[in-house]
Amino acid sequence: MRRLTVIVAAMMLATLPLSAQEHKRPDYGKNEIGVSYGYLTNNMTVAVFAEVLTLGHSDIDSFYSGGASINYLHYVHPVVGVGAVATYEYGWEPEHAADFHHHYYTLMPQVKIYWFNHKYVAMYSRIGIGATYLHGRRDGARDTSWRPAFQLSGICLEAGGRVRGFLELALGNMGNLLAGVKVNF
Repeated sequence: MRRLTVIVAAMMLATLPLSAQEHKRPDYGKNEIGVSYGYLTNNMTVAVFAEVLTLGHSDIDSFYSGGASINYLHYVHPVVGVGAVATYEYGWEPEHAADFHHHYYTLMPQVKIYWFNHKYVAMYSRIGIGATYLHGRRDGARDTSWRPAFQLSGICLEAGGRVRGFLELALGNMGNLLAGVKVNF
């Protein structure tokens, strides 16, 4: 947790020199909706480490669909957008067939801060903190719980006009590698 706090503070401090510059963002609208797919989510990462540390004897879902996300942002400043993101992921263990599976529903408020935003290309960072609801079955019994969730997308690139594709190098419940498309209106 301490490491995450230091990383977030460093990212925010890195954007301070940008505030002294004149911010002219393309006039594509103050709202944004995007969809993305993320690979190597927190669930996948935890499962891999658990398998390695327990020499294959962990009781954690072994396969994951990856995170499918939809997000909304409203720009309160030319370089700062606030909003929310919802992510869904499915996990299962093939040895147990259909009796060992989980659905992961994540909801996080988020903030997006642009490094720069030109007419056809931009770079930004994103942070989100929220919760994941886990629902499924384990060995014939219902299994539900709540878990903390976060997303820290440090290096992100988007390209296009009003409709843009984006790639994110990140850490979190949406995935560590994300690709998607967004539209401003």
